[in-house]
Amino acid sequence: MTSETDAESPILAVGPSSPPGDEMTAEAFLAWCRSMGFGPDQAAAALGCGRKRVDEYGLGTTRIPRFVLLACQWIEARRGMKNLHAAIGARMKAPMSGHGFRIWCEGVECAPTQPWAAATLLGVRTSKVKAWLDGRVDVPWTVRLACLRLTDERGKHP
Repeated sequence: MTSETDAESPILAVGPSSPPGDEMTAEAFLAWCRSMGFGPDQAAAALGCGRKRVDEYGLGTTRIPRFVLLACQWIEARRGMKNLHAAIGARMKAPMSGHGFRIWCEGVECAPTQPWAAATLLGVRTSKVKAWLDGRVDVPWTVRLACLRLTDERGKHP
């Protein structure tokens, strides 16, 4: 069932179960920022990226990856959360380890032995998923939010 907020949402129309090729446009990103009341600095803080990257997304000079779309959806779905910014800040301080990412993969039925499945869901390269699974590289904050969105959508909480 769609609420009035969902109907007005600039991005919830493209959901996590949409085909992985779906991308967020610069216009939709700017509309999301406005709907959330975020300026560029607040959007960068919420997404865990730099202000320059947010500017590039808004100008359309950088393609907005699927995991950013999913992260925006997770934040937007919690718009009314009393302490959204505190929750975001607390989660940013708790890194997702390779082991945690592996558990997430299993929870959403993406076997860690098949990293391409998680790569497809998140819209990233398989090599990045392998690096996260091996613990060679930290899982970025925006990807962690995308994982939360996909977990919520699938109703699975590993």
